[in-house]
Amino acid sequence: MLYDGASILLEEATADNGWNLSIVESDGERTFITIPGIESRWERRWFEHLDLSVYDYMYISGNELEGPFGPVILDALGRRKPSSKLVFDPGPRGQFLERAVLDQVLGMGTIVHANQSEILALMGGTDAADSAERLMQWTGEPVVVTLGGEGTLYCSPEGKGFVKTDPVKVVDTIGAGDAQTGAFIAGLARGYSLEQACELGNVIAGRVVQQQGGRLQL
Repeated sequence: MLYDGASILLEEATADNGWNLSIVESDGERTFITIPGIESRWERRWFEHLDLSVYDYMYISGNELEGPFGPVILDALGRRKPSSKLVFDPGPRGQFLERAVLDQVLGMGTIVHANQSEILALMGGTDAADSAERLMQWTGEPVVVTLGGEGTLYCSPEGKGFVKTDPVKVVDTIGAGDAQTGAFIAGLARGYSLEQACELGNVIAGRVVQQQGGRLQL
């Protein structure tokens, strides 16, 4: 049992976990130095322990898909139930994915959730709204772009919008992006509209950046 009370689905003792060294500046911005470990070496047998048919939403990041093990994950996700949705966060490594892997993940009915620099790098653009529009035309699914303290823009086949965020004093931005994405998915899972899910993400991310460390005390 983990600290949060969540059950461990799979134990793997063949290698060590990777780790991050997080360097936080006085204005709250951070730099990560990452040493990958077992979490980047996916194996098909791991998915034999998981019933993917029970999930309505699944999150996947570009960090996981990079390298030779990305196709292992995508092959497994291809066996999910037809009504489930993928939420893809390209992260800082999304632009380095092999084209076949990127085409596959974006062609799976995938919602893309990225920050401004990630969406621009992924689409080779200079404007976040334009990049989101072009990506939405590619996927046929919503695209969400977080803009830090400004708020979040979204683009979907049903329309576009922008959700402002309340100004807060930033202490530490570690975990803010993950918190925004997690809250966004939670909102969708509860039946929120795209705009409402973005608003929930903004609120939770705003809470996270006001404290030190990425763990939010509720």
